[in-house]
Amino acid sequence: MTKKATIAKKDAVAKKDPIAKKDPMAKKAAMTKKASTPESSTELTPAVLGIDIGSVSSRAYLYCPSTGKENPVSNPDRTQTVLSAAKFEKADFSSMAYPFDDDDDNGEVYEDGDGEDNEDEDDGLVVYGGESTAPLPGRQGTSLKYAPYILVNCTDVLLKEYALLQPLLAHQNDSRFRRRLRRGLKELFKTIKERASAICESEEMVIRHLALTIPVQWTLEFEDLYAELAGPIFEVDRANIYFCSESEALANCLLRCHGKQMKKNGFLLEEYSTLIFFDFGGHNMNGCIFQVVSNEKGMSFFRVDEPFGAGGGSEHWEHNIDSLCSPHLKIEMDAQRRQQLRDGFCRDKAKLDPFARDKNVQLVLEGSCTKKKLVEIPMNMVKEAWEEAHRGVLEVAKTQIASFTGKKKKGVFVIVSGGTARHQTMRRRLLEFCKDAEIPEPLYAEGFNNAYDTALVAKGAAFAVGRRITVRQFFTRGGCIGLQQKQGTDNTQGLWDNEAGFLVGMLHVPHPAQQVMFSIESEADELQLICEPYRPKRDGIKKLHHSRCYNLLTLGRLPVGRYKLVGKFLGSKNDVKLELKRFRKNSSDGWELETTSTIPLYFEPGANCVFAGKRGQAISDLNIPGIPWVVPVVGADGRGGSDSESSSLFVSNSD
Repeated sequence: MTKKATIAKKDAVAKKDPIAKKDPMAKKAAMTKKASTPESSTELTPAVLGIDIGSVSSRAYLYCPSTGKENPVSNPDRTQTVLSAAKFEKADFSSMAYPFDDDDDNGEVYEDGDGEDNEDEDDGLVVYGGESTAPLPGRQGTSLKYAPYILVNCTDVLLKEYALLQPLLAHQNDSRFRRRLRRGLKELFKTIKERASAICESEEMVIRHLALTIPVQWTLEFEDLYAELAGPIFEVDRANIYFCSESEALANCLLRCHGKQMKKNGFLLEEYSTLIFFDFGGHNMNGCIFQVVSNEKGMSFFRVDEPFGAGGGSEHWEHNIDSLCSPHLKIEMDAQRRQQLRDGFCRDKAKLDPFARDKNVQLVLEGSCTKKKLVEIPMNMVKEAWEEAHRGVLEVAKTQIASFTGKKKKGVFVIVSGGTARHQTMRRRLLEFCKDAEIPEPLYAEGFNNAYDTALVAKGAAFAVGRRITVRQFFTRGGCIGLQQKQGTDNTQGLWDNEAGFLVGMLHVPHPAQQVMFSIESEADELQLICEPYRPKRDGIKKLHHSRCYNLLTLGRLPVGRYKLVGKFLGSKNDVKLELKRFRKNSSDGWELETTSTIPLYFEPGANCVFAGKRGQAISDLNIPGIPWVVPVVGADGRGGSDSESSSLFVSNSD
C-alpha cells in the first residue's frame, strides 16, 4: 500500500468516526470511559498476561491465579500464504515489520519541523501487518525482536554476536526509522491486546500484570523500553510488569504444568534432579539450570547459577545465506530480490540438511514486481552459513553440558525448546554433546503434546508471575541462608567449601537471629551468602550443602582474624530485609562490632528464588553500607597471615 493510499484510508475512517478525526485520544478516552462503566455487578477477576516476542513470531497467554483459568491468546489470521505457513505456527502473531521504505526523493534523514523527534509521528507508512502473517509484497522486512537493540543504543560488545542487525544499524541515526521501530512494537502489543481483551471480556477477567520474556543478554535498558511501550497499551503500572528470561519461562511452564509427565518419562528423580534448559530461538539461545526437589509433599524447583545465552540461530542462517551468496549470483540483487532470496530459503530450510547432501540448493525468486528467476546456491556456502550462524550458541551449549562430565550424572537432564532446535542438524549436535557427557539424550518440549506448544514460553511467564510468593512466604516454607567460604590457601582450583554454616531462617529456629563464627587464615579467602530454598524443618540444623543452594550475595574478603556474623530478618510481610552484623575478636578476647548492613530482599518469579537487592536494580547500585566487605591489597603470593592450617567455619548459638 502506498503512502497516499494509506492516508486516504485513514481519512475515510475518520469521516466515519468524527471523534477520531477531531482527536484520536478523545476517542480512546471515550472508549475507556464506556468500558469502565459497569453494566452488571459482576466483578472482574485479575489475570496475568504472558507475552513472548520471538524473532519470527510472538505468542501470548492469559492466566488467572485465583480461579486457575488459562487461555492461549491466539491470532485468528486467515491470510496465510505458503511462505507464512512455513514461518509461522497456527495461532502465532507475526513479529515482522517493514520500517525501511523511504519516501523522500533526496534520501535525507527525516526530522520534524521544529527539529525535535516526535516518537508518535505517523508518516503514513504501513510498518506492521496486524493479525496478518502474510509478508507485504515488495517490502524489505525485519524482526521487531531486533528493534530494541537500535532503540536502546546497544553496546558494540553485544552487537558483535548479531551480524543480522547490520541492515538496521545502517539506519540507527535516522529519527524517522527509529520512530517506525517504536511504532511497530506498539502495533504488535496493540494487536495482542485486542485479542487478549476479547478473551477477558468473555471470561470476566482483567489484565493486572504483564509477564514479558526477554533474552538473557538484555540489560535493564531493554526492560525499561518494553515497559514504556507495553505499559500504557495494556494499562498496567510499571510495578506490575515483570520480566523473565525465555529459558526460565520454559522451565516454569514444564515444571509447573507437566511435572508429572516429566517424571513419568524418566526426566525427574524421586529426590534431587538437575535440569539444563535451552531455548534455541531464531536470533539467540537462552539457557539456565534448575534444581528440582521431589518428596512426598510434591515437587519444588529453583534456578541455580546465572542464566546464560549467546547470539545465533536460524535467522542468522538466513542472513548469512544472503550476505554470502548475493555477491556471487549472476543477477542484480536489489533489496527486493534479497528479501525474496531469504524468503525462498526460509521455505526450504526446515527440511534442508546441509551435512547430509552434496547437491546445490536451487531457489526461485519471485514477487509481484519482478519476473521469476532461478538461482543456485553452492552447498559449501550453505554449510558455511549454517556453521557461522550457530557457532556461538553451540559453543555455549557444549560447555554447559560438558560441565557435568565427571560429576554425579544421575539426575542430570537436558530440556530443549525453540524453532532452531527443531532442525535435524542442531538435534544431532545436541545429542553428541549429551553422549560425550554421558547423560541422557535431550527431551524436546514439543513432545508434551500441548495444543499450542509454541506458547510454552509465554505460558510459563504467566504462571511464574501468577504464582509468585512473598519473601516472607519463601522463608516460612523452608528457605534458609548460610555463610560459605572459599579458602585462598593451597586452593589452586578456586573451589568453594562444600558446606556453609547455617546463618538464618524462619522455619528452623525458635528465635529470629543466628550466628556463624569463622576464621580467616588468608586474605585470599572469600565469603558469600548462599540460600537453600526448601530445607525440611529439623532441630539442630548447622550446615547447608552447596548442591542444594544458589548464590545469594557476594560478601568479599577480610583481614586475617577471628569473626562472628549475626543474621536477622527485619521488616513487614511485604518488605523483608536481612540485617547482618559482623564482629571481630579483639586482643582482649572480646567481640568488637565492625559493620551493620541492612540488605533488601525480593522474590524473582522466573528464577523462583529470593535475591538480594531490589527488583529492576543492580545490587551494586544500592550503595549498601558495609557491602561488599573489603580487605587491604593482598600480597603478590595471594596470601596473608599464617597458612599453616586451613580456614575454618562453624555455627554457634551462644553469645
